[in-house]
Amino acid sequence: MIQNMQKASKSIYIGMFMSIIWCLVFIYVISAFAEQIAWGIIVATNAGVFIASALCFNEWNHAPLNSHNEKPKEFLYYGSIIAIIAMIMLCCILCSYKSLKVAIDVIDASADFTTKTKRIIGVSVGYFIF
Repeated sequence: MIQNMQKASKSIYIGMFMSIIWCLVFIYVISAFAEQIAWGIIVATNAGVFIASALCFNEWNHAPLNSHNEKPKEFLYYGSIIAIIAMIMLCCILCSYKSLKVAIDVIDASADFTTKTKRIIGVSVGYFIF
């Protein structure tokens, strides 16, 4: 086991170094684009739920008829439930827009703080070494 760790030590050290580099890159990207990333995730999540609903309705529309000359209603029910969830999500986003904006501003402020205080990364590395 120790020999295997010695053989892999170069890869381990490169991985540790690259994790610090990627952490710094991530911090700068979050600092520069925190608001856009947060809104993009919110829009993508809500769009994904609407698309899931549309796919359920489409699957129901193209479903073959069963023995009673009816289409199975499971996808219709699933699509309706998902559409209701999507509408509730959209209403929550629209009704709590100010709170959501404040939360995204807090994320942006914390990303800016982390960018300016890079020694925070050293704390986690120090604990890892310790």
